[in-house]
Amino acid sequence: MKKYIAALSLSILALAACGGSGNDTPPLSRYAGDYASCDGDHVRQFIGISQPVGNILTIKLHERVYQYAECSGAVVGYFNYSSPVTFSYSQTKDAVVYGYPTWNKWNTAAIDAGTSSISTSTVSVTGSGAKMIDGKACAVVGSKTFCRESTIPANTDSAGIILFNGILYSATLKFGTGGPYYNVDSIDVKQ
Repeated sequence: MKKYIAALSLSILALAACGGSGNDTPPLSRYAGDYASCDGDHVRQFIGISQPVGNILTIKLHERVYQYAECSGAVVGYFNYSSPVTFSYSQTKDAVVYGYPTWNKWNTAAIDAGTSSISTSTVSVTGSGAKMIDGKACAVVGSKTFCRESTIPANTDSAGIILFNGILYSATLKFGTGGPYYNVDSIDVKQ
């Protein structure tokens, strides 16, 4: 579960990256809006990116746990994160990206990069399936239990995104034996 929270945190951070034209003034406003993805196992992530203020975007996240695996039916749990992510755009650059545009493939692509951060965030859960289990916020649906750490520690990371045909590919900067690359952590569709 900690890996899921870490990946989710990184995905949140990565979604904050912005830009796209290579101009001195990044076109951050094209990222403003709502995005969503279903993990295929009851959980739909919702991301709201606000209009930029200068080079900074603010991103808010919440998740819903649904009755059925394909994210349909009744909502039994709502996970809410108390702190938004802020992102400071730095540049648009060509970089090696793993997972764009096809999952499990390597490509070189223009990616909008920057530094994102989140202050310590608490996670709350509401809904008919909401429970606190061992200090974690959980939602129960049938025989499955979905939990989130009740506190996400403050974090700063390097991240980037690519917006292509209404699909947002969010990635985090990694360092491998072949050098730095961006690893796609999340794929979300603009709503």
